[in-house]
Amino acid sequence: MIIKAKNNIIFKNKNPIEIERNNTQIKNIRQYYNEFVRDNKDIYNGNVYCITNITKQKSETIFELAKTKFEDIVYAHKHFDLKTRPLFVATYFITIDGYYCVVKNNRNTVNLIGGMADDEDFENGSFNAENCLYREVREELGIDLRENQNITKIKLKYLKIPSKQEDNLANYPIGIIYETFLEITSDELEKEFNNNKNIIDGEIKEIVLLKDFNILEHYNKKASYLIELFDCIKNEKSY
Repeated sequence: MIIKAKNNIIFKNKNPIEIERNNTQIKNIRQYYNEFVRDNKDIYNGNVYCITNITKQKSETIFELAKTKFEDIVYAHKHFDLKTRPLFVATYFITIDGYYCVVKNNRNTVNLIGGMADDEDFENGSFNAENCLYREVREELGIDLRENQNITKIKLKYLKIPSKQEDNLANYPIGIIYETFLEITSDELEKEFNNNKNIIDGEIKEIVLLKDFNILEHYNKKASYLIELFDCIKNEKSY
């Protein structure tokens, strides 16, 4: 479910930080992952960070962070004996002419700009969500949120966390969602993206510009969780 971020977000490393897996699980994971990579080339089995527990207090929400491998995420997507909750950080843009900007990737899924937490996103042993956001936007769109003079405001806005009904899902992604305001038009944003195509990772196929949120319904399952997110935005705007 998507909720508005009202508290400060604190990340606390699990001790020990690695997700626990027994010998049988390790064997099954490796076997399943080896089969997976035969059909999915150029996959990197790097470190992935997950949320193992969420504690809500009066003025802050504490996310317990654990480390695992991408192979565990792949395995947990189809199996239920290993619980992984991969952490992602993402944003949508709002242009000066009132468009909401998301992206379509190479799998034709419409999604926010962002991605999963990485080793690079830690400072002095602690996870920094904004560092993750800066890195992902730079890799996907070639835009530096820290240096770009067209960025007017970046605000933590929503959290994607499991509801009571979703709490038993083994591979539920947990998200930190920002709202980013731009001092440029939607046309200027598309032009900047197209100019940056030679320096980005190629994961993003095109920018999707929205004024009518109902258009997301045409994407159905290819819109990821965006239909729910933009329902929250639309309801908040109507207050």
